[in-house]
Amino acid sequence: KIPQMPYQVLAEHRAAVLFPYDAVIFLFHEFYSMQMPVFVPRDLWRWLFGPLTLPSMEEWLGPVNTSSRMATTASAPPWEFDEAAPPRPLHSPFFGRPRHPIDVEVAVYWSGFTDWALLPHVNYFSGAPELFQQLLDTAALRSSSARMKAFNEEQLVSVVDSWRLVAGRLAYMAQGS
Repeated sequence: KIPQMPYQVLAEHRAAVLFPYDAVIFLFHEFYSMQMPVFVPRDLWRWLFGPLTLPSMEEWLGPVNTSSRMATTASAPPWEFDEAAPPRPLHSPFFGRPRHPIDVEVAVYWSGFTDWALLPHVNYFSGAPELFQQLLDTAALRSSSARMKAFNEEQLVSVVDSWRLVAGRLAYMAQGS
């Protein structure tokens, strides 16, 4: 929330142009929930700095097994080598080197897992001319907003259904105790 710019002021704009310097920027979700068309650079990885953490957190993956493209380490717990266990990512999601650029390979890898890349109806641009052309297309902006609204409504129904299921199971379990 921006005290100098309440939601009413943000909602008056026709679109938002954001540069994803981090994997999670809450303002992005605010605009998305308002069904405001969001524009971000097409090459997300160029803008991503990564969540800055302690340098020691960056070292948890160990050497990479290039035949399976999964990280492995000799000191990993036994479940790490279980075939049914979820695979470990190729790169650590943590970035522990302040004032240093994030490795391109790591940025490309993790940018594909961000909401910037995964949520539908996010608009991408390669440069200023393309961005301005898209921003001036009011019919496309309205269409994007309508698709975002439909997606948000579908997600709301899905989440409510899931919580109803959880509440029902908890109520059933409480009856048995």
